[in-house]
Amino acid sequence: MFKDVVDRSNELPRIKLYHLEKALIGSAQGAIDDKTIQDGNYAHAWDILEEQYGDKRRMIDLHIGGMLRVQKLVKESHEELRSLVQNFNGHVENLKFLGQQFTGVSEQIAVYLLAHALDDATYKLWKATIKRGELPNYEAAIQFLKDRVSVLERWEKTNEAAPKQRQASKPYSSKPTQKANAATTSQPESRCEICAEPHQTFKCATFLGYTVAQRKDKAREKNLC
Repeated sequence: MFKDVVDRSNELPRIKLYHLEKALIGSAQGAIDDKTIQDGNYAHAWDILEEQYGDKRRMIDLHIGGMLRVQKLVKESHEELRSLVQNFNGHVENLKFLGQQFTGVSEQIAVYLLAHALDDATYKLWKATIKRGELPNYEAAIQFLKDRVSVLERWEKTNEAAPKQRQASKPYSSKPTQKANAATTSQPESRCEICAEPHQTFKCATFLGYTVAQRKDKAREKNLC
């Protein structure tokens, strides 16, 4: 893009060099020496960058290495799955940009590496989408995983909101007399109002462990006798 916008323009070399230096990011920042900048030697600056960062073989090795080093996901998580898909697909797209064909064996290797980095649940769901005897398709796998990210994101947000909704909608008891009797009856089905275990509330070890003031507060809160 820099070549299209700046390099092929009619700007003076010194102006092109100024824009080039400002466009550098990461380890490339500071790669152009001060003398080259002072002389406004745009052509030499470009040669410096080509020598350091224009090694096609090195770039291909970096992206292949990135695909091989992806870490297996240990749990279902839309954030971790999205990161995996973006990272892995970025390496694949850069290899295509560098002129590497992505068909046949190379595609199947990529699908294999990606699939074996998935969490177990997602891997099983993906495998179920492939008919017996068919070879998996990389683009189809990426689309499945993008859809899976959306499903997990909605599911996780729903689960986060569910406890709050249940707590807010918890109905008040319409049988206060039954709660009052729970402390004085010995019916087998009695349930402790403090820990929900099958014993009477006044015999609850948790309740008895409270201070007197705490027991009063709990009795008032639970509407006990």
